Amino acid sequence: MVSLEILDLRNNRLRDVIPTSIHNLTKLTGTVLHLGQNYLSQCIPSDIGHLKELQILDLEFNCFEGAVPSELGKLHKLSHLSLNSNLITSIPSELWTLSNLEFLKLNNNPYLRMKIPFEIGNLKRLRIMQMHAMNLYGSIPPEIGKLTNLESLYLNDNYLSGEVPKEINQLVNLRHGSLRNNSKLACSFDFHQFI
Repeated sequence: MVSLEILDLRNNRLRDVIPTSIHNLTKLTGTVLHLGQNYLSQCIPSDIGHLKELQILDLEFNCFEGAVPSELGKLHKLSHLSLNSNLITSIPSELWTLSNLEFLKLNNNPYLRMKIPFEIGNLKRLRIMQMHAMNLYGSIPPEIGKLTNLESLYLNDNYLSGEVPKEINQLVNLRHGSLRNNSKLACSFDFHQFI
């Protein structure tokens, strides 16, 4: 199966772990690895970092736990990453170097406690960012204003605090989003997109 280009195994009741032999799929260049909506568990294997041509990685709605491996940072062509609705506990700093990312979903990970890093500004191609219903805390960094391609931003149902940075008004393409249910978050200007 080393020549396999697209692998879509969504919604198949798959259980247990992703086999470590996944690193043999080095030609997975049709850009897609869909393993979402299964019952896969334990940690996401570091061998996923061998799939250098991967552009779409969908692991949503599983039971993955623990830290996302730093090897994810080797997937420089990645444009879509869905890790939402799992049990992961940490995201590697290497994630914020994936400058081709356009679509990022980390929402609904109840054990993922983190701040929004200032390196978020590196993801200049990002169009969709869903980081709601997790455990975000601290302030929204002003670097978020660098994401001028952003069309959708959901940071609601977290523990964000401080002032919403005025740089958020630089998101001229923003069409959808929410900052609701962040009890310590203050907005001193009219930002009507976030209702």
